[in-house]
Amino acid sequence: MEAKTMFIEIGKMKLKPGVTDEQFIEIERNIRNGRINQQPGFISREFGKDADGFWYFRICWTSKEAGDAWSPIFQQDPNGQAMMNALDFSTVRQEHYTVVIP
Repeated sequence: MEAKTMFIEIGKMKLKPGVTDEQFIEIERNIRNGRINQQPGFISREFGKDADGFWYFRICWTSKEAGDAWSPIFQQDPNGQAMMNALDFSTVRQEHYTVVIP
């Protein structure tokens, strides 16, 4: 069986003071219903929140190139800008992995 690769972005962050969970969830809904669905190589996107108030995300792509191509689009998209404006960047941590699926 031929191995397939997948690129995964994982992040952890808190919201800026004054940004509610409901506002953040609405921003995420707008992103999910927006351009990302048409982005070549997009597989899935998940968000969650832990007991300490940190949000996490996991975004899966078919390749690193596909994930990298999304970044400038996300930064220019109004929904992406809304998300970036909601985050406390001093808490943002992000990691990238290339996973080999046998």
